[in-house]
Amino acid sequence: MPRSANAVLVTGDISQDYNIYLLPPQPERRLPEGETRFVGSVGGAAIIQRILAEVFALRNGNVAASFAASEAPLIPTAPAIAGIWQPEPAGKLVQPDNACVWRLARSLELGRTSDLSAVAPQLSLPHMPAGVPPHILVIEDDAGRYRFGPPLCAWPEVLTNPPSSLQWIVLKMTAPLCQGALWWQLARDPDIARRLVVVIPVSDLRLEDVHISKGISWERTAQDIANELLEQPALAGLCHARHVVVTLSSEGALWMRRDASGQPAFRLIFDAQNMEGEWPDAAGIHGGTYGHMSSFTAAVVASLAMAADFTDDRALDEGILRGLCAGRILRLLGHGPVVAGEPRLPVTEVAHVIADDKPRIIGTDLARIDLARLPLYGRADVGDLNASRHPRRWRILEGADAGRPDAEPLYGVARRVAIYGLRALRNVPVARFGKMVTVDRDEIEALRNLKRLIHDYRDGQGEVKPLSLAVFGPPGAGKSFGIMQIAKQVLPDRTPVLEFNLSQFSDERDLIGAFHQVRDKALEGFVPVVFWDEFDSQNYRWLQFLLAPMQDGRFQEGQITHPIGKSIFVFAGATSYDMENFGPPHGDLQAMFDFRLKKGPDFASRLHGFLNVLGPNRRLVCPDSENARERVWCEDPSDVCFPVRRALLLRSMLGLVSKRENERLEIDHGLLAALLEIGKYTHGARSMEKIVATLRSPHGAVIRRSSLPSNEVLAMNVDLVPFQRIMSRSRRFQAYADRLAQAIHDAWREAKRKRLKDESFANDVEFDRLPVEIKAANVAAALRIPRLLEMAGLYLVPCGATPNVGQGDGAAWARAVEELLDILAEEEHVLWMQFMYSNGWRPTDTIPACAEEEAVARSRRLHPCLVPFAELSVDNQDYDREQIRQFPRYAQQAGFDIVKSLPMEI
Repeated sequence: MPRSANAVLVTGDISQDYNIYLLPPQPERRLPEGETRFVGSVGGAAIIQRILAEVFALRNGNVAASFAASEAPLIPTAPAIAGIWQPEPAGKLVQPDNACVWRLARSLELGRTSDLSAVAPQLSLPHMPAGVPPHILVIEDDAGRYRFGPPLCAWPEVLTNPPSSLQWIVLKMTAPLCQGALWWQLARDPDIARRLVVVIPVSDLRLEDVHISKGISWERTAQDIANELLEQPALAGLCHARHVVVTLSSEGALWMRRDASGQPAFRLIFDAQNMEGEWPDAAGIHGGTYGHMSSFTAAVVASLAMAADFTDDRALDEGILRGLCAGRILRLLGHGPVVAGEPRLPVTEVAHVIADDKPRIIGTDLARIDLARLPLYGRADVGDLNASRHPRRWRILEGADAGRPDAEPLYGVARRVAIYGLRALRNVPVARFGKMVTVDRDEIEALRNLKRLIHDYRDGQGEVKPLSLAVFGPPGAGKSFGIMQIAKQVLPDRTPVLEFNLSQFSDERDLIGAFHQVRDKALEGFVPVVFWDEFDSQNYRWLQFLLAPMQDGRFQEGQITHPIGKSIFVFAGATSYDMENFGPPHGDLQAMFDFRLKKGPDFASRLHGFLNVLGPNRRLVCPDSENARERVWCEDPSDVCFPVRRALLLRSMLGLVSKRENERLEIDHGLLAALLEIGKYTHGARSMEKIVATLRSPHGAVIRRSSLPSNEVLAMNVDLVPFQRIMSRSRRFQAYADRLAQAIHDAWREAKRKRLKDESFANDVEFDRLPVEIKAANVAAALRIPRLLEMAGLYLVPCGATPNVGQGDGAAWARAVEELLDILAEEEHVLWMQFMYSNGWRPTDTIPACAEEEAVARSRRLHPCLVPFAELSVDNQDYDREQIRQFPRYAQQAGFDIVKSLPMEI
């Protein structure tokens, strides 16, 4: 239902806020230097109204935002709050570098107040004119008197008798949830429920009887919230609302929406680089501020109000995104620069982000923010809610290639990551632990759990026994690397690391000597990290001697007992590839009996946590069989993420980390395909390292296959024949390149004729009659198509070559193209520039103004588009994007299929 003007009515709890801006004391004075300021302000629903009014003013005033007063004059319905504000460095994302802003140091609920009339804020707010029908009603519920209604607080008529014009009711709810007369007023009427949007912070949701994880993985948090919303009886009323949005600080939000049949669907909007609550530390932000939920709610309301169609749920999706960005602006700017005038809520700056009026820089010269530096958000539809009862767990990473078969490895994602680094993973959660980067959900959750254990152990008082952790994985998986990176993050820089290989110990005296070394470091005041490699060697011999140190923090030397001191024990296994299969198989009864005698189960019970390290190969699993006398390890077909692990490992081995982590990798296309797609690295990461070590090249140089080690060395580390076949696969396509080049030229001629109508233009001839250079350019464009398709996890094959695979109508490409459009267009431009440079073309800053100037530039082999993709004009960027969109058409005209998987024989 398109419309020209709308009215937004704001109501709910308001409060009187008293802000104390306190400068810190100078070192030689007891009192601060400068003036302490007391400023009153109006909080609660008034903040939403102020932000909305500013947003709608920026959008030419086509929407009105007014306040629906329950009483006149306005009377606060929520407790007064006093905030103590202090100067804080603005953080890494605010310029100039020395910018300082007011941030909240402490907040107090004042209850009843007296003698504060001098700083009491004015509660005068604009009222809705009589006879104006509201389209959106916004309610701020801060668990104050407004929640309980008459006689404590009178509600406006629009709430008790909603007019037909009312399309949405947006409720910002506070704990305790789903309580009070206000909620029952809204929840009892199905007609209201279908128009109801509820906004809740996850911190308030956790105050209920729910179990919602924090800081483990985005998938886990999203599934926890979704399951609680659907199954928790105390929250059952929320399931009747049309939309429920649970905010996860400024890092994300979970959106539950119901379709016309009432079925729920969940979408996660998330910061790929930071989990809930992590962004402020990453941005160097200390101190807080008020108004996060109010600014988020204002963004949701504004997006709904400015949408062309009230029934389009995409407006809410956009509103959530802008609300999260607005919260970050609020956190960065606090109450403005310390050296400016009177401190204030940055309403204008927040409104610019919500209004989406395309500002690049917001703020003032004293504190300004380049919005391009803010982390981007990804989106993912939540799947597999019954994860505990399902053999495969939902992974956001697996949805990064649209249309990919379930069992097909993520080769497309891996290529994008290998070439472009982490910026290719905008819609995928990424976890960093020092130099280690991972995108695999299992690794992320295990490593975050270990980080939490180490952090809590570091801060724990009175700990006398070691923190015991175990690491399992196949040989060459790099079992110690992840924990070492976590330890470097959590523990002081000078933390000593001790390593002992128990397979090399001959008797107990060697073990006692090792314990003494650990004890010496603890006595020096350190918390040493101790790696016990191959702890399960010699048929589990050493387990019985490790129990007392793990349990009591002591070891026995003759008749003397020594305390070990605070330390972290890391046990790296050699006989099992995962914790679940630690010990002998259950079918070997004698081995199980011996294992119990050697205290194997007791050892496992004393572990505080564990990590199954995956490495560059597919995960190895041992099929369950209670009667098996031997373990048979096989590849897990559900592990489709191993190519992405390889891509990250490849970049790390080539030094593309830290400041170079988003640098483009210049590498032979076939060589990259072989490194990512080869079935197995014989010795895991060690084999991959031996191959990659010969490929390192000077900064910016292209990595060529000619730098590979000899075939004999390759055969030691990979299966040589498949490796060479994958590397040379693209050569087979060259025989078909002319066919595709002709289709590209024919499509270009057709488009040019439509645009110019009866006008003539150069090269309007059949493909065979083209000048040699133009024909070569078309062939080069044809050869680029398979490379770009493979970056999307798709392949180009002649029609009929794979009768049982894929689809010839380009549907798989159509689903993938829009999400990947920019990165593929950028790659198309980069490859085009490489062709141009290799043919003697050079860049020029001069853009030809007419055909004659263009001819002169061409004669000198100068081209204005030989610049990075980001510096191209919008028209030229769109030209590259349109080329990508046309791939299915080119393929069809030339007799090719776009397929989703490629058999080895192709």
